[in-house]
Amino acid sequence: MNENTVTIDLRPLAPPERHSLIFSTWANLPVGHTMRIVNDHNPMPLKYLFQGEYPGQFDWQYEKSGPTDWIVRVQRTAPAPGGPMHRDPEEEKAAFKDLIRRLHAGAETAAIKEEAKDVLRGMDARKLAMLEQEIIQEGVGRAEMRRLCDAHLEIMRENLDEGLIEPETGHPIHTLMEEHKVIKAQLAELGEFLAHLKAQGNGAHPDLQIPREIAHHLLEAEKHHEREEQVIFPHLEKHGVTEPPQIMREEHEELRARKEKLHQVSSSPDRYAPQEVLKYLQEAGDYLVKEMTNHIYKEDNVLYQIALQTIEKDEWAEMKKRCDEIGYCCFTPAN
Repeated sequence: MNENTVTIDLRPLAPPERHSLIFSTWANLPVGHTMRIVNDHNPMPLKYLFQGEYPGQFDWQYEKSGPTDWIVRVQRTAPAPGGPMHRDPEEEKAAFKDLIRRLHAGAETAAIKEEAKDVLRGMDARKLAMLEQEIIQEGVGRAEMRRLCDAHLEIMRENLDEGLIEPETGHPIHTLMEEHKVIKAQLAELGEFLAHLKAQGNGAHPDLQIPREIAHHLLEAEKHHEREEQVIFPHLEKHGVTEPPQIMREEHEELRARKEKLHQVSSSPDRYAPQEVLKYLQEAGDYLVKEMTNHIYKEDNVLYQIALQTIEKDEWAEMKKRCDEIGYCCFTPAN
């Protein structure tokens, strides 16, 4: 083996030990030298962390690509420029995990928002997703991470809203985002209907045309979800981004159940007692207005941004063909 190459075998180590060894080795690696990593799975998420933390400072080459062992050669091509944006990845991850722990313990978002801005400074959507993925793989349950997601997304909202990649018209992600605009308008109308219903009180006999039409449009969004689940998500997973798509799939299932309920109640109210109609309209409607709006925000500002940063340019043409085969919604804007 070349004397300018340092080999580290991660296979016997626990995840926290792996990352500690990787970044301590990298910190002491001279320019022109190579860190050779032996792993038991594709370390592609590590590449994304390096791209965010060490842009222009490394070259990444696969020596072996599975199926049981993966070997990559990471050569340092330039010295670290230093400065506050180049933080130690292990310290950054520890600070992020502490933030998650405090949110889990019930800390008020507003109380830690200013402090969290420093922790999350310069963290884009992909880096956020990779850190979440690491934490889940280290033992934090996906359900717990989902529950905390809204809180730390609120903290990161200013970061995420800046510098969003906007794909060109006709791009699969552009189409999905345009469909989201229509869905959000439907959800806003549903929210107004529910607010009016509450103001009328329990004795109300609402005209169900509005929720019936909205439920129809929301169910029509299945083609939208199919394009995500059958095209976008698999390509992300191929590139090592596995947890964010799985979280979105789980949310799709929960949203489908509420959309079906809203449709059933608004289309066949005679199947229910009058008070049940009001109850189920409120329960399903309130859930959709809140959770589907949050879901769309996470897809537009996190998942789609990861896809645009991660999926190779030459993959999108074939993905567009597959999206065309699946088809579009009745409300899909013309591209």
